[in-house]
Amino acid sequence: MVPYQILVILNLLFICNSLEDQEFLIREISNGKLIGKKVYSTNGKIFGYAYTGIPYGSPPVGSLRFKAPLDPNNWDGIKNCTVLPKGCFIFRTKSKKILYDTKEMSEDCLYLNVYTSKKCLINGKCPVVLYVYGGKFVTGSVKSFNETSLIENFANEDRNIVFVNFNYRGGILGFLALNQKYKLSMNTNVAMYDVIGALKWIKKNIISFGGDKDDVTLMGHSSGGVIASYVYTSPRSKGLINKVIIMSATHRHVHFKDANEFYGRQTAIQARCAGYDTDWNSIDQIESVLNCLRNLSLLELSKYSDEVEDSCWEYLGPSSDYESHSFMQYDWKKLSQSRNNIPILIGNAVYELQEGKYLLDSNNKVNIEKLRLYCNNFLGYDEFENPNKFVETCVEEYKNDSKRTILIGDEKHIFLQNILISNEATKSGGKVFLYQFNYKKTGEAIKPKNYPLTPHHSTELVYVIGLNKNKFTDKDYKIQEYHSRMYTNFIRNSNPSDNEIIFEKYDPEKNNYYSVDFNDNGDTISDMKDKYNEKALNFWLKSVSKYDHRISEDEHVHFLPLHHKLFNQSPMRSIIGSLEDFSSQNFIDLINCSEFLKERHFICLKMIENLAINFMNGILSIETFALLIWL
Repeated sequence: MVPYQILVILNLLFICNSLEDQEFLIREISNGKLIGKKVYSTNGKIFGYAYTGIPYGSPPVGSLRFKAPLDPNNWDGIKNCTVLPKGCFIFRTKSKKILYDTKEMSEDCLYLNVYTSKKCLINGKCPVVLYVYGGKFVTGSVKSFNETSLIENFANEDRNIVFVNFNYRGGILGFLALNQKYKLSMNTNVAMYDVIGALKWIKKNIISFGGDKDDVTLMGHSSGGVIASYVYTSPRSKGLINKVIIMSATHRHVHFKDANEFYGRQTAIQARCAGYDTDWNSIDQIESVLNCLRNLSLLELSKYSDEVEDSCWEYLGPSSDYESHSFMQYDWKKLSQSRNNIPILIGNAVYELQEGKYLLDSNNKVNIEKLRLYCNNFLGYDEFENPNKFVETCVEEYKNDSKRTILIGDEKHIFLQNILISNEATKSGGKVFLYQFNYKKTGEAIKPKNYPLTPHHSTELVYVIGLNKNKFTDKDYKIQEYHSRMYTNFIRNSNPSDNEIIFEKYDPEKNNYYSVDFNDNGDTISDMKDKYNEKALNFWLKSVSKYDHRISEDEHVHFLPLHHKLFNQSPMRSIIGSLEDFSSQNFIDLINCSEFLKERHFICLKMIENLAINFMNGILSIETFALLIWL
């Protein structure tokens, strides 16, 4: 009888556990009921609940293409939310080498995932974080997250953070602009409206998952950090977020005068939806173009978008749509003065994108001519009253330091911008915490990436969301527990500190920051330090300002974004062909390309024009000229 009684008890326990699980797995939100799944940690000792593929907007297809998301449709019965949703369509304009499975992509992609703990489901009022993934404003999806890592770091009964991630539209679907002055049947900066849509969904429904709708942190990395910082600055986010985390990016990366209009118009022309005689100041004609673009398949739209980029152009994400009906609504100065005064955690890896690696020769020495081109063109040549002096000063600053040359773009576009946004927020009374991730010995914990220095862009994410997770050791799990705690502390308390993490508030007089590092056993050797990236700041804030009266430490000029083709695989290859085939016709094509870019005042213009002038004046040989364009 004893074995039989044990069997009965076990069956009863199983039934009770199943009923208990069902109680937590089935949730009801404003659109209907849904069922999620249980997710366990790597060691199986802790668990959380995941609800995946929840719609936060109606499918943005047909007439809803290029529009801000509408509320999702209701459903009957219990919706299965145990499978990750398909990602938004990836436009391969910046990632041609990567082959994407179109079966895993869809235009019907406005879905989010919620990860929560049992304690949150029972007691409620848990802090919420909405994460915006990166991907050059083109790639990425929620499938890049490691669900086990999310449970281990956020949604468990020790941390009790409700973690939400979501798909949003990128490329031309997320950033099309044709004429931002007019109120059209489309929105500009649709990707950022998607973020607002997800935030509004949280406000309305997160209580069903144990979250506190009035305690929401917006968190983003790389281009996701750019989007997060724009959303945080926009008045549209007021009342929707209470804290912001900006990782390896700032809003100052992106600041375009023409609001992506030239690219959008050229794509429409390539698609035969518009002509060179189209009147872009005619609402009727623009609406006709939109109707045509909406009738194209995704593959057709991607094809024409690619063709425009191959003609010297590149979509670069958020744009300056400063009209009352647009996303940003006001000019940047007004926005920055009236942005939400909320706590900020901001930081980066000690070595980020490292684009300056293309400025080194095979012997690891700095190529002075390439460096001069980089300083002359990429770093905003036309912004200075004394550009020649600036260029020579820039060359002198970096030419004898290969390591700093590798980081030249990072110093200007990430390190400096982190300080500027920290200073702005502190000046307006905000609370800012600045950090730098310095741990170098990640070993096999992260899948290999093509960077000369470690830690690089996105390295820390393996310990936060499990991005590119490879082979973890006990040491790596120890690091993960510590490093992710910095974020959960901030999400919960508006301060990353605890008894072990002593993190001081940012002070502009000291440029103090929290240096995150670990020894060979995985024990923390993190501590506060002063003089964040001192050499970079001394040059960009002090030395540079000597050559332009408009530049000061408080008000620095805006430069164009970091991702630029000059030091990547350039589309100019298709224009000049090979060195042996270079001819006067190639030269004419280059000048035509320069004319093609004039409307946008893009940096490629200066690159080509300066090279062409030097070539015509005999300063550059035809071999050097062709080689530099090739590179």
